Amino acid sequence: PGNPPSVITSSTTVRGPLVALVLVLCAGRARGAFVPPFRTLRMGTDACDAFVAAIRQEGVKAVVFDFDCTTTITHSGGRVRHEKLADYLSSNISPCFQQLLPKLFESRIKVGVATFADSYKCPKTHLGGEELVRCFFGHHFNDTMEDRVEVVAAYPENYQSEAAYRTKDLNAPMPLSKEWHLGRLCEAWGLANGEVMLVDDDVKNVGAAHKDGHPTRFVRDRKGLMPENLLEKFPPQ
Repeated sequence: PGNPPSVITSSTTVRGPLVALVLVLCAGRARGAFVPPFRTLRMGTDACDAFVAAIRQEGVKAVVFDFDCTTTITHSGGRVRHEKLADYLSSNISPCFQQLLPKLFESRIKVGVATFADSYKCPKTHLGGEELVRCFFGHHFNDTMEDRVEVVAAYPENYQSEAAYRTKDLNAPMPLSKEWHLGRLCEAWGLANGEVMLVDDDVKNVGAAHKDGHPTRFVRDRKGLMPENLLEKFPPQ
């Protein structure tokens, strides 16, 4: 529905092969065709390389990812019972994100996570919020890589009363999208909005970030980051 997504073609380094890659991805996706695992891996690698090259030319210095259904494949609901944590972590990572994260660090691009997963009122029987995110990164990546990821975790609905939002040093209820999360990360990194990209599976979060001047990418199918998501600008142009 709507206009087709635009493809990044602003640089000669991402023309030609990248356009062909996008066409293959979109065609296969449209007809539900089976793509062999090795070919999917190659497509993911090409898309990651093209994405990193493109955002560097655009002046993006940091990429902030949503957690559930962006870095992960399935949703945690914001918290996971301790006895179910091993099953939750097993294979629950977007292969595209797993390839992309090291490439971003190799290119000296900062990485953050902005999530609605929240440890606020989280029962002791569960792991939630930043602790859950860091457990995920510690499981799927090495400790050095996990330590380099900045995490801002808060569910805005929990911070609408004065007593609650004051705990976050706010003077008003927390915005219902990720404006506060991105603001915290921009401040921590000393970067402007236009230098910090959001990649998210919630169109409201992506739309609010775009309105605030952030470059954005939209994860359309809520099944984890896919190569084609990296190559589609939001909103379509």
